[in-house]
Amino acid sequence: MKDDYLRAHCTYERGDVVLHERGKPEQGPFCLLKMPECGIWNISSGVSENFHEGFRALAARAGVALGCPEGVDPEDFWLDSLFHDLLENGSDLLFAAEKGKGGMIKRVCEASDTFCARLERKALGSATDPNAVVHFERHAAKCRDQIRLSPPTYKAHLRQAIQDCPVSGWIPTVEEAELLMRAWFERVFSNPTIYWGEIDVAVPVFARTLRKHLSAARRLRRTQKGAKKKVLGSSRGEERSEPPMSSAEAKGRRRAKLVTKLIRELNALRPHMQVPEDDYPKLAKENPDYKTFKICSRNPSASKWVKLLPDRRSVQSLAWELAAVECQCSAATIETAWKKFKPRDQSHFNN
Repeated sequence: MKDDYLRAHCTYERGDVVLHERGKPEQGPFCLLKMPECGIWNISSGVSENFHEGFRALAARAGVALGCPEGVDPEDFWLDSLFHDLLENGSDLLFAAEKGKGGMIKRVCEASDTFCARLERKALGSATDPNAVVHFERHAAKCRDQIRLSPPTYKAHLRQAIQDCPVSGWIPTVEEAELLMRAWFERVFSNPTIYWGEIDVAVPVFARTLRKHLSAARRLRRTQKGAKKKVLGSSRGEERSEPPMSSAEAKGRRRAKLVTKLIRELNALRPHMQVPEDDYPKLAKENPDYKTFKICSRNPSASKWVKLLPDRRSVQSLAWELAAVECQCSAATIETAWKKFKPRDQSHFNN
């Protein structure tokens, strides 16, 4: 009867012979006098060729994720890390195993699953908010059966889990968020390897969604706390702060402020503009900081309006026209903003 268990044999001992066949035929012979750091690994055939190659692909993927050094086979790196973890924990999945010499991993799939669980627990426990971990664990257990009956529904369930994630001020890093999402997938699907392709695409997407949700929730929480403090302060006799200004109101106030500045400048220039063609260049040179001349330098056609300043009965309409050129809108829009947000005390304006 064929043995269905997948086993992994390893040796770390140097030999007396110069050449030796590697545990994986495609790697060819190598010199035993220069033993690889990760040892020589040989994996049994298992239940089928497809199953055998599938495990090797996952082992290589895990080796890369674990930080395989350059020049080392990722599959061997994973098996070597797995072997030493089992040794440190005194696992009964090892047979005739000795540090520095080698041994056999009796059920390498089960052993890899155990090692993954240890790595996950270590990673989650080191930096992740425990409340978030417990939340996603409970959610996965609650919706597991529904998702297995209809796998495409996992997106809606996971979005809901993210929306319900407790807010404690903790914002996960990209790696922590992806780890949480991958752990959720592995708990929900009975055989995640079938969905690895889709999971690899979905994990970064939902990790970004989780980070955005927690960031927005933290900002909202801080805003609410700030508002509460202001209300408490006002109730104690302190001055109540003004409500935040809308973007439209802020724009209108900026335009009214510009008109105010232009009116003051035009009123100051008007008595000196006796001969426009001669006086304009002279005044522009004497007053380089005037907003009036800055607008005219960027829009030469506007200088014609300023040169006709002595002929105008009021500088207010000219100020609207110059502000409209600067703000790239109509003079009517500027007039509306001016009438709505102009200064209360206008006694200093000579219109």
